[in-house]
Amino acid sequence: MKLVILVDNNILEDKNHDEAVLRNEHGLSIFVETKNGKYLFDFGQGDTTMLDNSRALGVDLSHVDTAFLSHGHYDHSGGILAFTSINKNAKIVAHRDVVLPYFSDSTGSRRYIGLPEDLLSNKTAMDRFLLVGEDDEVIEASFGDVCCFSIEKKLLRYSMPRGNSLLFDCDAKEDEFAHEIYFVVSEGDTKVLISGCAHKGICNILEAYKSRFGDMPDLVVSGLHLSSETDEDALMVARELSDLLEGSKTRIFTGHCTGAKYDQIRDVLGDRIRRFETGSDVCV
Repeated sequence: MKLVILVDNNILEDKNHDEAVLRNEHGLSIFVETKNGKYLFDFGQGDTTMLDNSRALGVDLSHVDTAFLSHGHYDHSGGILAFTSINKNAKIVAHRDVVLPYFSDSTGSRRYIGLPEDLLSNKTAMDRFLLVGEDDEVIEASFGDVCCFSIEKKLLRYSMPRGNSLLFDCDAKEDEFAHEIYFVVSEGDTKVLISGCAHKGICNILEAYKSRFGDMPDLVVSGLHLSSETDEDALMVARELSDLLEGSKTRIFTGHCTGAKYDQIRDVLGDRIRRFETGSDVCV
């Protein structure tokens, strides 16, 4: 199984290609290829960033079998129209609540951060969505090598990221992220857990994974949404992660909304964790 980071906040500096052709942005997009299929997870923020980067990296998105959207924010959905223009068949799997409006107060005034309005008004593109989930229903569905799942609110044992307090749903209530879903890509005995931003808390997500699969994944690929955390909170998450993963061989590949807190996490987790950037790849 091979994973390629098509979009991240930063660019890998030592990649063997002309770095000038790659663009970074506040966003995330991940391409995964197994022996049986090709999959796309999230679409970056810009309308063409993901598509342009994929071409520079030699990834042909027209052959993607199924695409997935982790949650309903602009920095994960901006490239959907570009994707549907070059891939005429792949469905886009997402929670049905991704189409609702979402807002942020992170800049001091409330601003819209939901799916791009030109996407929502494009019937042809929206017809490509395969929306799953009802209200607080727990999602468990499979698409080729990919299994999707969600987490019931009542099962959240660990805290959620502090930055969530600045994010709101269409009713002006703090977003509880019912629209966030998680993905497990399997190839043989190898399992990779993919989460966009881990808004429900990476420890909650890993605990939910373990309850479903009985052990820990080989690799976790996810932003950790730590940019707004205090140093103390980030250290607490790192220690909780270390305890959860004790005895496992799980590695973590992180970037995007993990931000500058990566160094603190690495101080605790050591070589178990690695940073990803635009152009990074990993074989599992």
